[in-house]
Amino acid sequence: MKTAMIAASGFFQRSAVAWLLLFLGALVLFVPGVFTLPPTDRDEPRFAQASRQMLEDGDYLNIRFQDEARLNKPAGIYWLQAASAYLAGSGWANPIWPYRMPSLLGALAAVALTARLGQRLGGNGAGWRAGALLTFTALLLVEARLAKTDAVLLALVVAAQAALWTIYRAHREELEAPARAVQAFWIAQAAAVLIKGPIALMVSGLTVLTLAAADRDVRLWRALRPMWGAVWFGLLVVPWVVAIHRASDGAFWHDAVARDLLAKAARGQESHGAPPGAHLLVTPLTLWPAVLLLVPALIACWRSRAQPAARFLLAWALPFWVVYELIPTKLPHYILPTVPALCLMAGLMRSASVASKVPRWSRWVGGALWGLGAALWLVLAGWLPHWAGESAVVPLLMTAGMLGVAVWLMARAHTWLGLALSAALPAVWILGISLPHLDGLWPSREVARHLERQGLTAPLITAGYTEPSLVFWLGRQTTRLSEGDEAARLALQAPGRPVLVDARRKADFLATLTALGASAEPVAHIQGRQVNGGDWLRLTLYRVTTEVK
Repeated sequence: MKTAMIAASGFFQRSAVAWLLLFLGALVLFVPGVFTLPPTDRDEPRFAQASRQMLEDGDYLNIRFQDEARLNKPAGIYWLQAASAYLAGSGWANPIWPYRMPSLLGALAAVALTARLGQRLGGNGAGWRAGALLTFTALLLVEARLAKTDAVLLALVVAAQAALWTIYRAHREELEAPARAVQAFWIAQAAAVLIKGPIALMVSGLTVLTLAAADRDVRLWRALRPMWGAVWFGLLVVPWVVAIHRASDGAFWHDAVARDLLAKAARGQESHGAPPGAHLLVTPLTLWPAVLLLVPALIACWRSRAQPAARFLLAWALPFWVVYELIPTKLPHYILPTVPALCLMAGLMRSASVASKVPRWSRWVGGALWGLGAALWLVLAGWLPHWAGESAVVPLLMTAGMLGVAVWLMARAHTWLGLALSAALPAVWILGISLPHLDGLWPSREVARHLERQGLTAPLITAGYTEPSLVFWLGRQTTRLSEGDEAARLALQAPGRPVLVDARRKADFLATLTALGASAEPVAHIQGRQVNGGDWLRLTLYRVTTEVK
């Protein structure tokens, strides 16, 4: 009895230490940049500013960016961001980091839930490996730092899939699924709909359909007890749907379904179109460094697909990935819901039943993809400073040194240490240290700094530069115009307001002022890159000095 108690105590200690290491490692990789990266155009400042305006107005139903209604996404993420900003203590005037807290916590939850599911699928070792590998993945490293929907959605997807695994396993054993698993499945689905619409439903729906086809058994759907789904959707989703339908006079359905969801499925939306296979083509960059193990894991699981765990993970990852390869609109984070399944496959690779199915050639392919990704990150680490107009020598040396040490560790069979150091390259060095200090990448931040130095506090008028990050820095009263003559006339109607003019609008702005008998004094010149599109910007900050005669 005493021996058993000692063994149990030792296991608990090892388990607790593993959880602690996983949590601390995730924090080390997720936190750098959360507090220092400026608002990243264009989606992040739109989400954060809309959440800030919720706090300003006390209106938690109508979502607005300045005076424009944002009806293309449900309200869940805005509620979470607004609550985070409120709890941070400064209300709506907070900087960007409080609006990123839901994403950071969502990423941590996704890692923990993946590790726990891995334990259930293949034991403690499989869980820790899967959780660590998800932590290392570049896609999640980026999403954990951005005030958007995807990290929170990922946590809910993993929660729903973990519950689905419990239901599926009970169904295969011809047992009734535990009530708590059924409840957890539908609660996670309803919450996910409030965050980003039907994405989680699509992941689980495709998983169920694929398992039903593979098992030749359509009864799995009954095991989910859909009536409980109706109950939870009725409690959590329907009240908001009814309220937003009434508040928007039905415009929500047009914007969220017709203009956003269906438009993405029908054609490349907002210049983000790409052919089938694009997601696969960029995996050396987006799934780096985890791609080293993901390729052999996928092959091994395919060869082991008769086993329930491998079959479940394949049904989770492959159909969803294929669908998003076929959808014309493509952004790298669209395939993020499949990544935990791939990491769980890698977690299972050391189990006796799966390890024997790993072909040697697949390890070479994984190594080649890791090497290609390393080369791409090296190029990116040097190119970004050069693109922003700064020296690339130190970033290149630092990146090359980290990659060299990672290769050295992996060559000596310290694969996981090498992967951890590889993940630190984008997570700590690039996102946490290098990017925040590249002033040329953040023109909106430079505009805000110059306004503060010049003591210009009135709401800004802009001509030609309309990035959403500028609104987050300066407030909702910022007037963004596309033409220089409009800016000149508005400046004369509102004396004292500073004017920011893009070089492409400068001639029209000054000519209109002259024609109206006024002039402007340049007080600052700002250069930088427009992150979306890559155009080199030359901005001038003016003070209108002469009123209309």
